[in-house]
Amino acid sequence: MWRSMNYMLAWTIPASGVVALSSTGIFAWSSLLFAFGVLPILDQIIPSNSRNLDPTALKEVESDGVYDFIVWAVFPMQLGLLVWFLLTISNPELSATTFYGRIASMGVLCGVTGINVAHELGHRASKKSQFVAKILLATSMYTHFYVEHNFGHHRNVATPLDAASATRGQWLFPFVVKSFIFGWISAWNIEAKRLKRKGYNTIGVHNEVLVWQLVQWTALALCFYFLGITIGCAWLAAASIGAFLLEATNYIEHYGLVRKKVSDHRFEKVEVHHSWNSNHIMGRIILFELTRHSDHHFAPNKSYPTLNSPEGSPQLPLGYPGMILLSIVCPIFIKVMDNKLDSSR
Repeated sequence: MWRSMNYMLAWTIPASGVVALSSTGIFAWSSLLFAFGVLPILDQIIPSNSRNLDPTALKEVESDGVYDFIVWAVFPMQLGLLVWFLLTISNPELSATTFYGRIASMGVLCGVTGINVAHELGHRASKKSQFVAKILLATSMYTHFYVEHNFGHHRNVATPLDAASATRGQWLFPFVVKSFIFGWISAWNIEAKRLKRKGYNTIGVHNEVLVWQLVQWTALALCFYFLGITIGCAWLAAASIGAFLLEATNYIEHYGLVRKKVSDHRFEKVEVHHSWNSNHIMGRIILFELTRHSDHHFAPNKSYPTLNSPEGSPQLPLGYPGMILLSIVCPIFIKVMDNKLDSSR
């Protein structure tokens, strides 16, 4: 029970959103300042922890419903904060500092709270979890991620076939553009092949990529129509920040790691050394163990509290919040990570 309570710290991101949306001036930037100011510092101060659960503790975790409650509770938080944001962002009395600060904070909520929890729920087998994952992705206009991530990225990770795996020497911003464009194309192609196998037309109600694109863009269009251009643009800007944070996370998770080709049509099996791992505490908790990414790719259906820090997994020098900041300064990021790649050979 007490172990699970640690993950309630993930709710500090929505809490920072409450502060941002109820404040003015610099405090409107609370989510951004907390996620990329406070958390990177805490990750450096608090010793990292690479310990894994023993079999007894693992059984306790798997039977403890609190873990599910903590992650599911984020769903109404995210939707509630988005509605609050949309209803208050057009206030003509807001200063530019407050206006753009709230957009930045909502963007952090979209990326850290919305997309990250969608990632966790989207890997679960139940249709309810997958449906909620798609709703959360829609808050960032990124519903194609569900299909591409689960059926494209996990299959093709660390190969030239995967747009979400950064190659050695690749800069962040070109990577983000490439990953978005080719990730969307990949999602469409994956869905088209699935529908062809089942005997359905590509254009139709059975096409999940198409249906959820219509859902998210219809929601945005209704926002523009009923609430106005300012609010619609504010949501689109926040969604873009959330999508950028997702792609920046993709960038650091597999940078420079490569699976060997074992035949003309096949790559070696995905192993723990094909994803970067991080045991920095705050990043682990806030992101529901996404940072234990090596084990996630080795066993994608594991729930977040059961993920391990596998022996032989390459280790990031900083937690995810710090690594995202570092990735923005591309020459320094590349130098640091290339040295890590060379030293691991």
